[in-house]
Amino acid sequence: MRYLVQDVLSVYKVTMPETWDVNYVLYTLFCRGYFAVVETDKFGVIAQQCGLGGRNVFYQPSYATITNPLLTGILRPQIGTQCALVKFQPDYGNISDIVYYYATQMALVYEALVTNLQAAKIAWVYFTSDKRGAETFKKLIDQIMGGDIAVAVDSDLFDQARGEPRWTLFDNELKSNFIGAELTKQMRDLRADFHTEIGIPTANTEKRERLIVDEVNSNNIETYSRPALWLEEIERGCKTARELFGIPLKFEWRYPPQTKGGERIAESDTVNHGPMDV
Repeated sequence: MRYLVQDVLSVYKVTMPETWDVNYVLYTLFCRGYFAVVETDKFGVIAQQCGLGGRNVFYQPSYATITNPLLTGILRPQIGTQCALVKFQPDYGNISDIVYYYATQMALVYEALVTNLQAAKIAWVYFTSDKRGAETFKKLIDQIMGGDIAVAVDSDLFDQARGEPRWTLFDNELKSNFIGAELTKQMRDLRADFHTEIGIPTANTEKRERLIVDEVNSNNIETYSRPALWLEEIERGCKTARELFGIPLKFEWRYPPQTKGGERIAESDTVNHGPMDV
């Protein structure tokens, strides 16, 4: 979950006053869902976690409640006039539900992968007639796994009269039960789906030789539609903060949508001219 949250933080870059703690602001916004920008007597204009209260004519919160042991008393500034509320989503939600959804699935896949890899170590089971033979086989396997290129064993392990070994080999068909490759692919697919959710472009894990431009553009729209809504909501609050307090507070894309090496694609480049190599 921690690393998926960091993926979310990487989507946008932020400009803010140098005296603010950038990590406090980002984690409050994305993990809590909103913060208030308010002017204080001790620290000037700062960003703070807050609660919400009241109700305006549009049934939206009308004031913020700010408590901090380093501030005097409990602050209840009016939103829009005495403070600016910068929120992540229109419904005041945060990113934790999306992160939790994908993190739990990825954890289950990883757990299955580790179990499958551990099971792949069991290649053979030997059946012997006595404990001495069992101990000999343990030592034999230890020497082979240790890298010995020639291992000598007791002749008692062979029935001299019949010319046959005194053990029975149980062959476990591991290859038919090994699904490590599929689980690894599933992990990549989940990570790619998460990146699509939060606005990080992905080349699709199902690799195809050729994709037409319209298919690429469709993926771009899917990737950026929701994060663009989030950015608009964040910037709405930042604009209010700039107007109220004259501070440099701005969020923007770290990599603009539909990019080639960091440059925005010209409109002529997105016209469907037929198949293209990807």
